[in-house]
Amino acid sequence: MKLRKPARWQARCAAVSVLMVAAVGCRAPGAPPEGEVLRIGTVSPIDSVNPYTAGSDEGLNAVSMTYPRLVQYGPGNKVIPALATRWSKTDGGRSLILHLNPDARWSDGSVLGAQDVVWSARTDLKYAKGATASLASALGPVDKVSTVDAHTVKLAFTREAPSNILDLLTGFFVLPRTVWKDEVGKDGAGLLSFRPQDSLPMVSGGPFTITRLEEKGTTVYRPNPRYYGARPTLKAVTLTYYTNAEALVSDLIAGNLDFVNQLPSTTADALRKAGKVRVTTADGPMRSDIIFNSNPAKPRNRELLDPRVRKALERGVDRQRIAKVVFGGYAQPYANLISPMSDDAWRDPKIKPLAFDADAANRVLDALGYRRGKDGVRIVPATTGKHPQPAHRMDYEIITPGDLTFDVNRQFKIVQSDWAKLGVKVTQLPSGDTAQTFDALAAPGYKYEKADIGMWTWGGSVDPSFNLSLLASDQLGNLNDTGFSDPAYDRLFQEQSRAGSLAQRRDIVHQLQQIAARQRPYIFLVNTSLISAARPGWSGFAPRTIGACDCYYADVKHAQGDPR
Repeated sequence: MKLRKPARWQARCAAVSVLMVAAVGCRAPGAPPEGEVLRIGTVSPIDSVNPYTAGSDEGLNAVSMTYPRLVQYGPGNKVIPALATRWSKTDGGRSLILHLNPDARWSDGSVLGAQDVVWSARTDLKYAKGATASLASALGPVDKVSTVDAHTVKLAFTREAPSNILDLLTGFFVLPRTVWKDEVGKDGAGLLSFRPQDSLPMVSGGPFTITRLEEKGTTVYRPNPRYYGARPTLKAVTLTYYTNAEALVSDLIAGNLDFVNQLPSTTADALRKAGKVRVTTADGPMRSDIIFNSNPAKPRNRELLDPRVRKALERGVDRQRIAKVVFGGYAQPYANLISPMSDDAWRDPKIKPLAFDADAANRVLDALGYRRGKDGVRIVPATTGKHPQPAHRMDYEIITPGDLTFDVNRQFKIVQSDWAKLGVKVTQLPSGDTAQTFDALAAPGYKYEKADIGMWTWGGSVDPSFNLSLLASDQLGNLNDTGFSDPAYDRLFQEQSRAGSLAQRRDIVHQLQQIAARQRPYIFLVNTSLISAARPGWSGFAPRTIGACDCYYADVKHAQGDPR
């Protein structure tokens, strides 16, 4: 890969030097010494800093840097204290008492305490079937929440608190009550439309506050002087969004960036060869996938609702080729709804990627009666009933976003080529960013009636609840991008969130995976490696904690005087 400096580099340098220190490396007069400002590059934009709508990695990380959690995941995926310094169960395990840091303050100087926690939790529970559904699963088993005193909170449960309650609480964010209480709106709708970034610097309870935000430009984080935890040593963090990986890698090699957390896999070997940065790889949480519109009331192309058809299409995808060509070998075939971030015990070992076998896939489609037309594309016979459709070709559009960290166009072409051998024709339909892609998949108006197939990615969390929630009916219009709805699945999902023992919960979690594997609303293709790179002198990075721990920026340090 030929690396080059983007043509607008000098103009961009001059523009951001007015800020403080450019994310692309300019030294402004009077700027802090090198090592005091961490300059990060990304190809994942900040889509939102609202916890209810943030979905991109950098959006979730922005939320994690500014809004406190009660507990969080630290390095090694272990639950560690955050705003809550200690906790204990009472009432025979039916209550959880959380003791908050008594010195906690919001960045505006107001007290960060039990009132904020209780207001945030009650708001999430009140609108759990609507506006707050994307975060409400963190409090799913909680029945009531109340203050014990100014810095102590009680969570009450109808039965013994589930074994994974602390893991669930890592997904709960505490909001500044005085800022958000007037933004709720009718039925909580205002919680979704509120834009905290419209009033900067943001009122923050985390280690940093945002003083400048450009979703597709440069965002500036400065330390929150009233943060209750260990104070960051950095004077600032600048995060610059790049529209292409080539420009990002060029600036990293040139010394204009200090760190990149999610390098496109195709750049890893070139960076190692350049020898100017430290490249690190680890098992990542991100899986590429194919999404089938699974709404049982979908009116057209209903043959795609048949799990036998989906299984044949999965059999007809060459995952190994995708791993090699699209991800440069930094990926492995994967098939499970549960993320690799979760412990092995949560993943059902019987669910494995199907071996690539176009002949076997063709035999299934032949047996289903989908004969090939003169041009080789299969024909679906006419159907009757509630959703009649004339005979039609197996010719579909695949919706794809344009802001992924890998070349989705190349992945699409492999799938297109593979499925052509099955007599299935697909056309790519680019749809903008991931938010626009979700809207297209759920169109019209979150009824899931128009789309057939999509292609993008899902990450994951340590506890399996997040990934399992993707198929829950109460996430339709929120996290559920397939339109899948199954009462048996919903019932089991609620049961696993209340299971008293780990063994009981593991069995239910396996049952949920088996439903997903049988119905195949997703075909997960590969799990990708997390590839990061840092300039010499920098340390404290924990790439897997992005969006899960405020330590992600707060623990980063630089060896002063180290040549860069």
